[in-house]
Amino acid sequence: MKTYSTQEKYIRILAVILTPLSISQWLSISINSSIIRVISLTLCLLIIRYSFSYSLLFNSNYKIIKYYLIWVFISLIRGIIIAQSFWDYNLLSIGITCLSLPLFVFYFEKPSNCTFFLRLWIKYCIPLFFLIIFISPPESFHFYLAPFFFWGAFIPILPKKWKIISITLLFIMIFISLEARSQIIKSIVAVSMSFAYLYRNKISSKILKIIHWGLYIITVIFLYLGITGHFNIFKDSISNKNDETLLKNNVTSISADTRTSIYSDVINSAINNHYILFGRTPARGNDIYISFEKTTTSSSDQRHFERHINELCHPNIFTWLGLIGVILYSLIYFRASWLALYKSNSFALKILGCFTAFHWLFGWIEDTNLFNISNIILWMTIGICFSNKFRKMSDTEFKQWVILIFKYKYHK
Repeated sequence: MKTYSTQEKYIRILAVILTPLSISQWLSISINSSIIRVISLTLCLLIIRYSFSYSLLFNSNYKIIKYYLIWVFISLIRGIIIAQSFWDYNLLSIGITCLSLPLFVFYFEKPSNCTFFLRLWIKYCIPLFFLIIFISPPESFHFYLAPFFFWGAFIPILPKKWKIISITLLFIMIFISLEARSQIIKSIVAVSMSFAYLYRNKISSKILKIIHWGLYIITVIFLYLGITGHFNIFKDSISNKNDETLLKNNVTSISADTRTSIYSDVINSAINNHYILFGRTPARGNDIYISFEKTTTSSSDQRHFERHINELCHPNIFTWLGLIGVILYSLIYFRASWLALYKSNSFALKILGCFTAFHWLFGWIEDTNLFNISNIILWMTIGICFSNKFRKMSDTEFKQWVILIFKYKYHK
């Protein structure tokens, strides 16, 4: 057991180290991307070893994750075969870490792992944040402060000090930069969940189940309408007619349509290159026709211009793993949210089930699946929804667990 405890310790330490690195693209100081790559790959290997140590990969509760990981492994082998240059292998290493994020479900199924990780994050990352605010712009805050979107859903049961801190930071993220749409949406969702938890005695589980199903159904409807050309929610209802002018002048409107061109490129690339079902492997990206800057996969080849990673989570999965991968990836979200809504004893888990369903929807709009603290927190939430230990908790027991995060003494 000592070996297992050491593995758990290294995993949470490396995950916490990833926090400042998660906003490296905004920092005024340069950070070598290879550092992030090495940490990410090491984390993946440690969690795989941890999963085998506890036989979690063979647990029937995680069957859908196992199927997904098998498909990722097959795509990795395909990527190794089709790679033609150092740059392809470089992109493959990035893509495979991004696709490995569901591994965190195995680590965070254990309540003590969640507790020790969040406590370590609080100890080191909160003080560091007061330095970060001077070297990083406000729109990056939601990547660094991702844990607040988790416990921000349970503000009513936080210790008084952390209630004040959480409310303050969430409202700062809502109002500090109106151009940071993702930051605003995530903060509003966290505050909304907190109100739902506060008035849990007046909200039936039936209402949460309706919200849960509604998030999935509405998303599928809008996807169908958008892909078939009947109705584009980004362009026909949200986008402002002046957005094109604003974007040309490097000014981002809160209603700007920056997604239609990405979907167009991703879909056209898959059709033109015949990888709709199986994907192009994580060694490649989608061809660029109309969106963003153009970069080639190699300076020596004559391929189409490609973009390896877009801001949208699920379209990235589609490019790398095809329709099969998107279905398997989506079923992980659905299974987690369904277990939380229908197979848990607490209102708190039911809220997290809706939170997971929301993030499946949001993955079609943003939620870039990079290996960073924001996605680690998302997959921690999904891991909690899968966990038998968490789902057996009553609301009183879940409250006690949340409070333990902010205490210094904790026993397994």
